[in-house]
Amino acid sequence: MSPHVDTRLVHMFDELHAFHELQRNGGRPVYNISEEFQEVPDNVEEYRERFQPWQDPEYAQSRPYEVIWRQLVRWYEFRLWQGSNRRQEEIPSPLSPTQFNTLYYMKGRRCTNEELKFHRIIHWEHLFAQHMHCDFPEHTLAVKRLLERHGFQMPFLLKANPKEQGKLSTWIEYLAFELLCLDLYSTAAAELKVDHDQKWEKLVQSGFLLPLETEASVRTAKAKNERKEHRNTAWEWYNSARSVPTDTLTLGMATAHMGQVEKRNLAISHFIYETEDYVDASAYVARHEKIVQWVRDELPSVVAEITDWQKDGVPGFNLKKRTRDSDAEESVESIFKRQKPDGSRKIAPLSVFGTGRNAASLSQDGQAQGQDESHGDACMEDI
Repeated sequence: MSPHVDTRLVHMFDELHAFHELQRNGGRPVYNISEEFQEVPDNVEEYRERFQPWQDPEYAQSRPYEVIWRQLVRWYEFRLWQGSNRRQEEIPSPLSPTQFNTLYYMKGRRCTNEELKFHRIIHWEHLFAQHMHCDFPEHTLAVKRLLERHGFQMPFLLKANPKEQGKLSTWIEYLAFELLCLDLYSTAAAELKVDHDQKWEKLVQSGFLLPLETEASVRTAKAKNERKEHRNTAWEWYNSARSVPTDTLTLGMATAHMGQVEKRNLAISHFIYETEDYVDASAYVARHEKIVQWVRDELPSVVAEITDWQKDGVPGFNLKKRTRDSDAEESVESIFKRQKPDGSRKIAPLSVFGTGRNAASLSQDGQAQGQDESHGDACMEDI
């Protein structure tokens, strides 16, 4: 008899590995698993809000503490994007193919064709095909404009070699990456919504819907079970009527009723199947808004951790007198006060980043040289 394996401890061990890998690569784990991993599984509610941006929605209840693996994947994707826009060689993945499948396809459950289809449409590698492989000056200008469009004004300095780049500038570049992802997901969701609304209107006009049914309610497990029960009842009546062939009236009514139930169920099933991409994309947007907010919220902590401002090389700060953590926090708070509110965010087009060759070069203070700011380049289009 094989010994009992505590799967929770196995998952926590994986989280611990991801924690160290994320730290080693310059990321910021959402919590210190080295100190808190014993507490988290037994105090889920205390950590729920903190973990929410990184949780898998489908497993948020049963596995609420599995978040750092997902952070590691996001950070790896950021590093790929960062490196590709500096023409660096491919960055090795921190995850095995099995681990990637486990993370992307719902924690080990065998992925379905629908999920594969969705990831082909939405997954970042395909969305980013036109937003990678910029020249470094193009990338720097693109990041600057993207951040400005989202109301972000903190100074930063990107470097051609990411290893020489300061912690604060790297975190700001990561914010730009997540903002770009949010823009891409939002654009995809908006495009899919047009088709979704047309299909819903077609279903409404079909007359198959009950008075209180909505586009959300027909997707619930309860509604699905009710449709199944109605179908079973209709089939039972039809089979019963067939057993008395002389009662043609009852058989005719049962046949007609069964046909209506089948048509209704089929119409609703088609609507659900054909609009799953929109529902999933909308969920991506909602979750990614939380991720972007988390990245923003981490900025004061990043600033507070920088004790050698000159080493970070960020222009625009008073480097001589900023030595205490409280000074760092005060300086970043004053910058945050100048930020635009979240409500002012615009959705960027899919061509936010491109592969153009006409971008302006940047000076050390991040200003464009040799090109008017209003002139759109192929790497970042103005809205």
